[in-house]
Amino acid sequence: LALLAVSTVLPILPVVHEMTERVPRSDRTAYKTSALLQANLAAAGFVLLSPILFSALGLNLDHLRIAGGTVLMVYATHDILFSRVERKQRQLHDDSDDLPPAIAPLGLPVLVGPATLSTLLVLSEVHGLTVLAVAWLANLVLNEGLLLASDRLFTLLGEGTSRAVGKIMSLVLATLGAGMLEAGIRGAVQ
Repeated sequence: LALLAVSTVLPILPVVHEMTERVPRSDRTAYKTSALLQANLAAAGFVLLSPILFSALGLNLDHLRIAGGTVLMVYATHDILFSRVERKQRQLHDDSDDLPPAIAPLGLPVLVGPATLSTLLVLSEVHGLTVLAVAWLANLVLNEGLLLASDRLFTLLGEGTSRAVGKIMSLVLATLGAGMLEAGIRGAVQ
């Protein structure tokens, strides 16, 4: 649920729609899939290398929960108060006629951003890499389906419904962040 809350593409369909409008229709599916896969591969590298870095710095799961919970709460609060679409659109405006690489800005930070990375790290520590991999793969398949249907979904749902779903998911995300923060502080105090 935590992974779904932070990384579903449904609330950012308007952004995906705008970012891929310049991509020829025949190339859109490959572009979206490439962005999603590249961003998730970068996130996998981050998840695998972070324990080494954390160990070298003397950090533990409680530190990660406090930092991750704080990031999630700030991200979710900002998203509830301000439009995710408007925030993400600031990252897209490029005057050149060349399409940006799929990895950035669509893959990172739009499809996989700081909230997703924080959640992945905490989930890997709490549940292990095997459980995380299964949840991550299910989430990846769901997001791929949403991306492939994004043009039709955006037209069917409209921008308003997409934003409403985003606000609900942000509230869930803030709640998860508060839980992570509380668990981290409780663990650090003991």
